[in-house]
Amino acid sequence: MARSQLEEGYYGDLLVYSDYTNPLKGKFDLTRRDVQSQYPQIGWFAVDTITYTEGIVGITLRFEQKGPNRPAVRGYFSWNSVSMYIPLGRTCGNIQTLWRPLAYFLPHTDSYLYIEDKGSALQVQYTSNITVSLFNSAIFVEISLPTGVVKGSFLSNSPSLSVGCYDEGVCWGENCHNVSGWFQVERLERQGDQLLLLEMRFEQRKEERVQWRGALKWGNPA
Repeated sequence: MARSQLEEGYYGDLLVYSDYTNPLKGKFDLTRRDVQSQYPQIGWFAVDTITYTEGIVGITLRFEQKGPNRPAVRGYFSWNSVSMYIPLGRTCGNIQTLWRPLAYFLPHTDSYLYIEDKGSALQVQYTSNITVSLFNSAIFVEISLPTGVVKGSFLSNSPSLSVGCYDEGVCWGENCHNVSGWFQVERLERQGDQLLLLEMRFEQRKEERVQWRGALKWGNPA
């Protein structure tokens, strides 16, 4: 089925050769053009998250491409317009002055997401349907609601994420164009690539005004 724009989902069985490409399915071209004629390639990619305003402002995807007698090329791609021009490993200033939620606002549960919407002065607590993933120095959060899915990403240009404060790469909600902010990782436990426990808080600003503030505590239910 032809689509007017890229959507979240799986795109499979994609050929590299333009002469054989099905226009209803598209194609996937990862290899150098000087080797395409020698090695027929086929691949797939899966769009995990994608955010639009007037254009794409954030996307994460996984992919694989392979050919006969050649090892498969696999990868992961994450891009967010918020963090395009951020110096490597930028961190916060005086973290003692950063926002922290009052303890009595936080649920007494193993996992929660607390959000302050400064535009409408609302305070919301979520204790279920929270999904958190970690890839290198990027944190991705989703909360499933009856009205849809709300997503956030927290990206650092540091080689690997650890406990600390990062003055960069905050995107909560749909419109992350021209936003800024910080996120503080207060506790982080993992086993290899598997995230076990995460505690963090964040603030997002737009035009120097606070837009969102939030606190997250999440433990892997497995």
